[in-house]
Amino acid sequence: MPASGQCLPARHAPRRRRTARPGHLRGPAARRRGTVDWAAFHAPHHARNTDLPTYAFRRTRLWLENAAGGTGDADGLGQQATGHPLLTAATELPDTQGAVLTGRLSLSSHPWLGDHAVHGTVLLPGTAFVEMALRAAAQTNCDTVGELTLHAPLTLPEQGSVAVQVAVDAERDGRRELTVWSRRTGTPRPRGPATPPAS
Repeated sequence: MPASGQCLPARHAPRRRRTARPGHLRGPAARRRGTVDWAAFHAPHHARNTDLPTYAFRRTRLWLENAAGGTGDADGLGQQATGHPLLTAATELPDTQGAVLTGRLSLSSHPWLGDHAVHGTVLLPGTAFVEMALRAAAQTNCDTVGELTLHAPLTLPEQGSVAVQVAVDAERDGRRELTVWSRRTGTPRPRGPATPPAS
C-alpha cells in the first residue's frame, strides 16, 4: 500500500481457459500403444449401431394429381361416369327423377370439332347437340328426342374450354324437357337469366 493510504487495484493476467482437444484423449492410449475396446466402453450404455438415412430430406408429395384430359374421377365427386365423349358425368335428381349431365369441350380434347368453323370461329355442330340430347334421354329412360331447338350458337375458343350442362326436367304427360347450358371455363357466372344454346 502506498504511503498516501490509497488502494491501488491489483493487476492480474486473466487465465486462459483450456479446452480439451481430441489429441488429449488419444494421447495416453497412443503413448502406451494400446487399442480402445469400444464394445466394453459402450456396454454400460447399451449402445448399438444405427444406419444413417440415405437422404435426410426425402419428400412425399401430398397434392392430388389431375387425371389425363382433365375429366377427373366422376364417382369420387358423387357423380356417375357415363363413358360418353361429350358428356362425361351424370347426376340423378331424386325429387324430379330427372338428371344433369356435364362435360367439358375444347379443341385440345376434341380436335375434330375444329373442322366445323365459320369465318374462323369454331362452332359446335348441330349433330353434337343431337348427340348430347340423345345421351340425356337415355339417362332418363326416354326412347328418343322429339324436338330440339337451337337458340344460339355455341362457340369454342382457341385456348381453354367450355363447360356444358344438360338438365332434364321431370316427366309430364310422358315427355321430358331438356335444356343445354354452356359457359366458358375460367370466367365468372353471368348475372341475371341466361339464354341456353338449345332446348
